[in-house]
Amino acid sequence: PLRLSEEIGRDGLVELAKRDPEAFVDLFLKLEERVCELERKLNENSSNSSKPPSQDGSNKPKKTRRTSKRKTGGQKGHSGRHLEQVDNPDKTVDLKLKEAPSGARLADNDIIGWETRQVFDLPEPKLIVTEYRVALYRDPITGKDCKASFPEGVNAPAVYGQGALALMVYLHVQQHLPLDRTGAIFSDLFGQPVSDGTILRAREEAAIELMDFEEALVIMLAAQAMLCSDETGLRVKQTLYWCHVMCTEQLTYYAIHDRRGSAAFQDIGVLTGFKQRLIHDCLSSYDAYCPNALHGLCNAHVIRELTAVAEQGDYQDWASKLAYYLYDANDIVKDRGRCLTEEEMLPWRRRFARILNAGARANPEDEVQEAKRGRRKRTKAQNLINRLKDRRDDYLRFMTDDHVPFTNNLAERDLRMMKLQMKISGCFRTRIGAEDFARIRSYISTMRKNGRNIFEGIKLAISGRPLMPSEIVQEAT
Repeated sequence: PLRLSEEIGRDGLVELAKRDPEAFVDLFLKLEERVCELERKLNENSSNSSKPPSQDGSNKPKKTRRTSKRKTGGQKGHSGRHLEQVDNPDKTVDLKLKEAPSGARLADNDIIGWETRQVFDLPEPKLIVTEYRVALYRDPITGKDCKASFPEGVNAPAVYGQGALALMVYLHVQQHLPLDRTGAIFSDLFGQPVSDGTILRAREEAAIELMDFEEALVIMLAAQAMLCSDETGLRVKQTLYWCHVMCTEQLTYYAIHDRRGSAAFQDIGVLTGFKQRLIHDCLSSYDAYCPNALHGLCNAHVIRELTAVAEQGDYQDWASKLAYYLYDANDIVKDRGRCLTEEEMLPWRRRFARILNAGARANPEDEVQEAKRGRRKRTKAQNLINRLKDRRDDYLRFMTDDHVPFTNNLAERDLRMMKLQMKISGCFRTRIGAEDFARIRSYISTMRKNGRNIFEGIKLAISGRPLMPSEIVQEAT
């Protein structure tokens, strides 16, 4: 569309200013507001908005995180990890001398000890082919042919075994390799190309066997004392869907739904009637669906919002002060190793109120614009101040409850893997495929959080014997 200056020209704008100054001023203010909004969006980055660091480009913002006082490298008490010798090596090579440096001959009886070094290497990759032969018989009484049965799963002249199928699922779902690259690995390492359909059938088979695991996981999560929850958009059949995650330090559950809020929570079932600690990013649907829960809000998100407000000018310095206040509060809780008592919280609450009052003076309510319809229009800073006042206890709950974390990063880290899958594949072709992928990722993430071997876990799932959530957590404990 034509811009206004192109449509009526410079002379038209001058005439408008002379004929109707009020309309010209309104137009000017509207354009100024739009310019400010566009500049705000242009200045958005990972430190002052929800944009990921991958979209910062070459002009990356300076880190707002405080510099740690710790020295670089492993900290005191850290056990560390390194390659250690094993007691029973698979192969032993003895290196002996026939003659001493002096020229004397040496025999086995002259050995006084051994010095050992071990080399950890891989055998040549190879598919092991097992042929099952079924004996054919003729019944001597009836004269009819009869034969024994092949093992379960051996339903074609040539099939892949559980180990090969588990490796396909591991590479595709855990390592996020595309279908063609997963097939290329089989071709390069084992000399056996694998079709996309075979990999997808392996993924489908694993997902079917994990249905009971998923049901048990939902029940177990609903009984937890604290849950972190978050959601992110993904594409299914070129349509916007949502990947929801509910998780703890030991459990992870992904669910795919075409809705984001209460309708999705109702169908997923984990948050139905939930009354414990619920950590989230201040999406209003969580408050509406779980009114009796103890809500803890993510301070990493609000610090990014405060950073964006502080960048508006020196008159908004209250925002940077509040961000440092939150950092200080988190340090205090970490240093003490416990939450603060009510008496200890009094000066912190007073300081919080003073900073917000300074913010309210810098953004007075009398400057709120009158909207033509609906509620009066407030600035982002005013909305943020009002939210911080209303939800003060939820933002500071990490100071008064040992079970509440400072941020919702636990859920965000779990969602990061689904975002990585979207960057690789672009979208899921079917909803069932997305649900299968999410169910297997729930199993894999839960296994990894509890220190279990993921490949062995996938093999158990392929064989129809997946570990249940209670078994995974119990063994880890």
